[in-house]
Amino acid sequence: MRKHIRRYFFVAAGLCKEETGTAYAILEYFKDIYRIEKELRKDLDDKIFSRNEFVKKRKEQVHPILKKLHNCLIEEKDNVSPSVKLGQSINYALQEWSKWICYLDKWYLTPDNNYTERKVRDYVVGRKNWYFADTLRGAHASGTMFSLIHTAKENGLNPYWYLNYLFTKLPEVETEEDLRKLLPTVLKSVDIKVL
Repeated sequence: MRKHIRRYFFVAAGLCKEETGTAYAILEYFKDIYRIEKELRKDLDDKIFSRNEFVKKRKEQVHPILKKLHNCLIEEKDNVSPSVKLGQSINYALQEWSKWICYLDKWYLTPDNNYTERKVRDYVVGRKNWYFADTLRGAHASGTMFSLIHTAKENGLNPYWYLNYLFTKLPEVETEEDLRKLLPTVLKSVDIKVL
């Protein structure tokens, strides 16, 4: 959803004959927001400051830009027909505004959903291959496997070795606590070496 706010302005700008005008001016605000996000994320990744400091710095730097962008959208809303692409983009951005700016409050959220879209691309591309999940149980099993694989990747585990370890250890599970110890969020790479 959040990515689409900016994307709509790209589409509107693409319809312009010259690289000037409202759509391009609005895209400049997004460029500033993304530049700040990139710089702060690099510092966060380099552990120059904590997650809480990241959120504070991001709010301090991005809030003035968002305020200008919001004012621009409100001002232009009355100047642009809602039936043209730019008018649709402005109306959509204003409609989604309160949902979009929520990203400022959480360190793990970004101004768009690119990360999520990249993660689901494999499944979207292969969706015709998923016909084997023609029952509710099959779909549930597939979803569980995809979730385990991606959670393993996100936690730095090789999915092949993680699943190998999991299937080796599952017959020994007797309690829910035993099962929780097999989750990819709990294990480290050294833990999943199966002999």
